[in-house]
Amino acid sequence: MGERKVERRVFDLRNLVEQYYDLQKQRVEAYNRVVAWVKNTVGWQGVVLLQAKEALGERFNPAEIPIEKDYESTIEAIELKYDVLIPPLDKPYAWYADRLLKKKVNKEEIENMVWVTSELIRLEDDISARIKDIISEFDIYDLYLSKIRGIGHIIAAGLIGWIAPIERFKYPSRLRAYAGLVPHHYRMKCEEGHGIIATSPRETCPVKVGRKRNPCGARIVDVTLVEKPPKKAAGYFTMINTRLKTHLVGRTAKSFEYQNARRCYYRYLYDRVKAYYATQFPDATKGHIRNKTLLWVASMFTSHLWEVWRRLEGLEVTEPYPVAKLNHTKIRPMTDEESPLVPRFRIEAVNF
Repeated sequence: MGERKVERRVFDLRNLVEQYYDLQKQRVEAYNRVVAWVKNTVGWQGVVLLQAKEALGERFNPAEIPIEKDYESTIEAIELKYDVLIPPLDKPYAWYADRLLKKKVNKEEIENMVWVTSELIRLEDDISARIKDIISEFDIYDLYLSKIRGIGHIIAAGLIGWIAPIERFKYPSRLRAYAGLVPHHYRMKCEEGHGIIATSPRETCPVKVGRKRNPCGARIVDVTLVEKPPKKAAGYFTMINTRLKTHLVGRTAKSFEYQNARRCYYRYLYDRVKAYYATQFPDATKGHIRNKTLLWVASMFTSHLWEVWRRLEGLEVTEPYPVAKLNHTKIRPMTDEESPLVPRFRIEAVNF
């Protein structure tokens, strides 16, 4: 693709992914309203009756269905009486809501609510299909991201949309800092009173002001180092890409959690690092260990993505600082097809 076309495609991906996640939030809210209606109006008794109707067919007579004290005991009573198997549902109200959306059962009083939810699902699928068509034009997706379990075309599109072009990040540390994947940050104040959160100290204020959105340029008068990863705070302008950080930690790294460690390279790393942190911080809570592990996996994956992407673009690739200067063991990027079933290396240090 030409440079102008790449820019346009990246712009399209970024906007489509943002629209997709905004729409997904609305779809989930609409779907939850349907589920809540089922719970409050139909109840578990109505769910049982629909299950019995589908299982019994012509033998179904609502007046003869035994209704016990709760959902599970009622299912058992129906199975004993009619000698049928009715598997109990983990989410009975959601199951009934799905039947409403698939039009296998009709309720006039909720017709509009079901229609809105169905239309949101349809539009979400249309945006997903359009994203898939566009992202197939990028080599970094076809040759790398598509070969990693846990990364679908939506997650990959967000990574490309919020990072490209990769040539603007000469070192992996710059990309990680841009995404806020660092263990500390700086809080600063300028002479004009602007509060700034950044991953490195500044001499002048970078906050854009006025109609032309030019940098403030006022002198920084107060700098405080905070030994925590950066995040949004009231009264401060955040000089990191918070959308990219959410995408890397809250979507990409968490997606690896759902994979099989014997089939997914990054789930294997997740398990090894989590065990390492558990021994290094025995007094830390499980939630704290998990959050540290997610941050580490997101940071390592970001470095791998930077390296593979720059090689594909024919750009210079340097070793990360811990490997080049501190002699740490390098964990090289691999797709799930390339990695052995049990990778043969030790994680000796997990510093950024």
